[in-house]
Amino acid sequence: MSHTVVSKLNKAAHEHTNSNTFPHLQRFEKMPEGWRYDTTFGSPVSGYAPICNGKSMLNGGRKGLLRRQKSNSQPIVGSCVKIPTKIKLPKTELTDEEKKAAAKATNDLARAKFKEKLFQDLLFDLNVCKIEGWCIEEYVTDLKTLIDDVSSSVLGHNATGCAAT
Repeated sequence: MSHTVVSKLNKAAHEHTNSNTFPHLQRFEKMPEGWRYDTTFGSPVSGYAPICNGKSMLNGGRKGLLRRQKSNSQPIVGSCVKIPTKIKLPKTELTDEEKKAAAKATNDLARAKFKEKLFQDLLFDLNVCKIEGWCIEEYVTDLKTLIDDVSSSVLGHNATGCAAT
C-alpha cells in the first residue's frame, strides 16, 4: 500500500474512534427523553448499553448506545428496573420440629437428585454395554454386589439401616 492510502486509513480510523457514533449507532452520555434500554440486541461496544426510542425501525425508530456510568451502583441489565441485591427476610425462630423437618426435606431432595444422576449414569453405561456388545447382566451383577458390600459393611446385618436398640 502506498503511504497516502495508509495515512488516509489511519485518519479515517482516528476520526471514527473519536466520533460520537459507532457504525450506525449514536453514543449518548445521558438517556435521551422518551428513550429506553433495548433488550433486543447486545452492546457492540464495551462500556455502553443499547438503547432505543421505542419506535419500530420502519416508523422512525432509532437505536443508540448509552455510556455506562462507572460506580458501585447496580449495573445496567437491559431494563430500568433496579433489582435489589439483598432481600431482608423477617427473622423467625424455628421450632426443633420445623428444623428437623427442613433438614429432612433438604436431605430427601439431595438424595432424590443423587438417585436421578445415578440412574442417568447407569442408563448411559447400559447403552455403552449394548453398543459395545458387552454383557449387561455381568455389569448389573457387579453393581448389585457393590451395593450389597457397602450395605453390609456400613449397616451391618441390620436390614433397616436404623441403629439397633
